[in-house]
Amino acid sequence: MASAILDDVRSGVAALEAQCRELGPLIDQHDWHGFERLLSEMARARHAVQNAWEASEPERTPEFEAEIAARVRRVLEYREWQLARLQRFNDESGGRLQLISRWKAYARSVAGKRRNQSALFNDVR
Repeated sequence: MASAILDDVRSGVAALEAQCRELGPLIDQHDWHGFERLLSEMARARHAVQNAWEASEPERTPEFEAEIAARVRRVLEYREWQLARLQRFNDESGGRLQLISRWKAYARSVAGKRRNQSALFNDVR
């Protein structure tokens, strides 16, 4: 029978896994407030797992350690994948914003020339 402290470690890791599943949809929906909230919750959950892990040292078995290590590795790999997605989104958005900025600058330069031309032609009439 597992002890309460080992159950705390498992439930903490399960909370991190559940939070990871929530990350993707928040990124897809561009819900940055929800994303920020979830990152804060994940930091607290990670800290709780760390505390429970340290407290469980006298009761840990090699099998338990291997189980938790594998689960935590998956959580970290998933988070790295999501960070890579965010970096790609950031890069793509930055490129789009630069393109929009160039088009706006071009539009201002053309509009300014047209105003000057129309004033010139209005004076000639």
